[in-house]
Parts: sequence; C-alpha cells; structure tokens
Amino acid sequence: MEALYRFGTEIVDPERPDTLIFAPFRPRWFCPPIVSQTLTRFVEMPILDAEQDQYPPDLFRMADDGHRWVVAHTRPRQEKAVARELLAAGVPFYLPCDRRRVKVRAKIVVSRPPLFAGYVFARVAEGDRGRVQFNPRVASLLPVADQPALWDDLRRVRRILDLGEPVTAERRLEPGTRVTMRQGPLTGLTGTIVKAAGGFKFVVRVDFIRQGLSIVVDGAALGLATASASET
Repeated sequence: MEALYRFGTEIVDPERPDTLIFAPFRPRWFCPPIVSQTLTRFVEMPILDAEQDQYPPDLFRMADDGHRWVVAHTRPRQEKAVARELLAAGVPFYLPCDRRRVKVRAKIVVSRPPLFAGYVFARVAEGDRGRVQFNPRVASLLPVADQPALWDDLRRVRRILDLGEPVTAERRLEPGTRVTMRQGPLTGLTGTIVKAAGGFKFVVRVDFIRQGLSIVVDGAALGLATASASET
C-alpha cells in the first residue's frame, strides 16, 4: 500500500471505501498502514451525515420572541460539540459551516468545518444563559448589544451559504467600497467589494466578531450602495 499517514490524518481503506481510519498516535516516522497496524490499535470512523448547523430550521424566519443573541466563544475545536448540546437542550443556535469537497482515495468526501473557528451564535431566553455560559466547552459568553445588526449580518451569511458556492472565510477584513448586488441570486444584498486575482470578491461582514466571508462574483452584477440600500 502506498498511502502514508501521520497523527490526526484520516485515510480510506481501499477495501472499505465507506470507512475512514484514524491513527490515534503520533509516530516518529511515516509508515504504511499495514506496518502501523502492528504498532497500535486503530479506531475506525464511519463517514457521518452532515450535522444540523442551525436550530430550529426556520430560525431566520422567526418573529421576535424575546430571546437575545449571545456569542459563545468556544474552546479549540469544540464548536460542533457545543452546537450538539444546544440542539439537545432545544436552545436556538447558528453555526455557519463551510462546505469543502475533498478527494480521498478516489472518493469525494464533503466536509463541513465551522466557518468562524471558535464561535457559535446562540439565541437564548434569560433562563437559558446558564446552559451556554457554564458549558465546560465554552471559554466565555459574549453579550451582544446591537441585536438587529447581528441579525442582519447572520442573515446575509446564511443567504450566501445557501447558494452552495465556494466561499472564503475572511479573518482580517480590510476597508473596501460598499456595493449592492444588482442581479443574480444575491440581488439586493449589500456588502463590501475587494479586488481579487481573476475578479472581485463580495465580502459580507459579521462585525461583532470582526470576521466575514467572501464569494467571487462578476463585477457587472455590482452597483454602488446607497444610504437606503437593503442589508438583508
């Protein structure tokens, strides 16, 4: 077998393409799986279905019910675990996830990593704050003063992700020209445009966490934003 792997790497057994094999140790060398099996015990991990990234499904169509957005700043790699626990507790949440197609041993696998590492957006009643704040997977709970602004930002993120097109997480946002999409499925959406190799990137910001996402667009679909432009 030609495949080599190291700690934290998932590989596919050619004889069982629907199963990922995970190496739970960190060897000092790289070696073929057939050799490594003599060194340690493996944990076989089935390829899981996509998890729910928001609850309830009509979260962005809900009327004002007195709940307030808070932002859970999670411990490293705990975003999905926190989302699962919120789902089990019936607490509304949103965990924006990227969609990446990865080729592993001639098999296309779709992974759904969190778009904004370390953040889960929860909508809580006053009595539910403790479910989030005292979760051991949560490092801190951030209150949100401007609730309508966060609503608008998250709705725009959701609208872009619903297209199913490749997006890029923007960790360090730079100032740019405010524009509005004039045609296509994002018509009416307002964001920032920045020049990119091969075209333009339409950037939607989540100002509260100072991050955002971008999607490559045709410059002909853009127009300068006006003061009354919609941001939903």
